[in-house]
Amino acid sequence: TAQAEPVSLKDKMDAFMDADDLDDVNLNEPSHTASEEPPRQEEPIQEPSSSEPEPEPTPSTQEEDDFTTPLDDFKPKSTNTDDGFDPNKFEEETWNKIKEMGTDPHAGIKYKELRDELKAYKQKESEFSQSVESSEEVMQLKAKLESLEEIETQYQEMRNKAAMVDYTQTEEYKQYVDAPFSRMITDATALEEHLGFEENAIMKAIATSDRKTQDRAIEDLTRDVPPRYAREIEQMASDLLKLYRTEATIKDEAATRLDRYQESETARQAAERERSHAVFKNQVGKTFERYQTKIPSLLDDQGNPISDYNDMLGKAEAIDFDDLDVESRGFAAMAAVTMPHLVSSYKQMQVKLKEANTLISAMKASNPSSVSPPDAGGTPRKHQPKVQDKMKSFLDMDFE
Repeated sequence: TAQAEPVSLKDKMDAFMDADDLDDVNLNEPSHTASEEPPRQEEPIQEPSSSEPEPEPTPSTQEEDDFTTPLDDFKPKSTNTDDGFDPNKFEEETWNKIKEMGTDPHAGIKYKELRDELKAYKQKESEFSQSVESSEEVMQLKAKLESLEEIETQYQEMRNKAAMVDYTQTEEYKQYVDAPFSRMITDATALEEHLGFEENAIMKAIATSDRKTQDRAIEDLTRDVPPRYAREIEQMASDLLKLYRTEATIKDEAATRLDRYQESETARQAAERERSHAVFKNQVGKTFERYQTKIPSLLDDQGNPISDYNDMLGKAEAIDFDDLDVESRGFAAMAAVTMPHLVSSYKQMQVKLKEANTLISAMKASNPSSVSPPDAGGTPRKHQPKVQDKMKSFLDMDFE
């Protein structure tokens, strides 16, 4: 999606030129009321004079307080339900134990009992703290807190990036352009009401970045205005031109920051890609080294890597998966899945070949004629069919 164009100060001023009243100008500013209702003053509460004596309870009043009914016996009696920790009671018990230790000939035993009791309490406290920290509720709260911190970090990064793309979102713009412009609108509105001008008359007069056009508009507006107010309007116009220049400076600085950010981001991505490829290249070398002794086609008769081994390794290390087409990626995925199965099949075949060689060697040692070649006439010898049957059964074995 295309990035929305930031609303510049000139766009806001152009809105005044087309608006009939201030409410039509969409500047996202809070509305200002001309007057507010004064806070209501509460009447002071009259306290009774201290000179008047309080009425003493009469006997009849006392009797009413002491009056009970049979139903009162069924009302719950007020009891102290506070079973919590009482520090005063704890201090009293502690001092009593200290006094007992002073008169007790076995004070050392008492001291050890107190230490053991304290150790037991600390152990219970530690176990309770560990159980609380490892509880599911606490773990969920920790996970939510970490997630919240991550979201806040991402939000701040997005704000920083948005400030580079949209200069109106920077703190400098809000402080040195938005805030003064809002105050200017408020002051202009108050001055228009005081001088009896039409709504937006002052803002329309100064709503131009051309100084000559602005001067003519102000001169027409302040023709019959006292000099004091004319100077205020001229000062607003001068301040507006300063805001235009400040906005242009902030916009240029934001564009420079954006260019630097894009350059640094490109360099970072290139470095990250180079690092990832170095890790990939190292892993390719380890994979070739691990499988070169397990795949017979990669070794010659002496068990050394074939002449094309280094060439194949170099081609594999030069592969960049980001540049591979869909077909090549599919082939790589298939090779990654089937390679362990092929190596396992080779191992099984190797075991069966060794068993067959052992069997042939044993048969040859026990009866050499059974494995001797046919005679000159081409007629197989006596036991030749048996050996052929055994080899045929070996070749028909399923190595999968």
